[in-house]
Amino acid sequence: MSLIKKDTDNSAHTILVLEPCDLAWFGIQQMLQVSPENNMMLIRIHDTDKLADALCQHHEADTLLLTNIGRGTDTLVLLQQLTIISNGDQRIHIAAYLSDTVSYLKGLLVGFGVNEVFSMPAGPEEFVESIMLRNEKGRAAVLSPQERYITQALLAGLSVGDVAQLSGRDIRTISTQKKSAMNKLHMVNSGELQVLGGRMMAREILI
Repeated sequence: MSLIKKDTDNSAHTILVLEPCDLAWFGIQQMLQVSPENNMMLIRIHDTDKLADALCQHHEADTLLLTNIGRGTDTLVLLQQLTIISNGDQRIHIAAYLSDTVSYLKGLLVGFGVNEVFSMPAGPEEFVESIMLRNEKGRAAVLSPQERYITQALLAGLSVGDVAQLSGRDIRTISTQKKSAMNKLHMVNSGELQVLGGRMMAREILI
């Protein structure tokens, strides 16, 4: 875990950055160092599966920034970590940068508790503004804990019947909760979650 501190003031805005790639981490540092905002402290997190633990260690953090989505990231692991974070007591503003090639993940990330999803802005000022942005308008509904569980299972390739059997619940209950999750994610066709899961896995295997 790496730390870049720009100001020793106690009011410094602490940003946890999930970024395993050294080159991308260097770019983020450069972007923020030339920003007019001069009271930020950056803490780098290398591993997706350590995200929730890192957040517990740095409970004073103001923002969690996800910048590596779609670049070899195990998205299912990321969703599991976001679920752990959302189930905890700690509240933190979560921002995610998505390249155009993975823009289809935006609704899913919001459903799992990400507050702001943005694409690469023109310069440092816009980058910082996107990280700090707290826009409540037009946001998709956040999934309930059970809806997150079902969504993760379907993304992993399980069927509604599989989920019902594993959870010991009635298949009609699981089906109803699946429909609720799909409505919140603005999905129409019943197989969209499985298709999305396949698309995610195919991309991660190829990278």
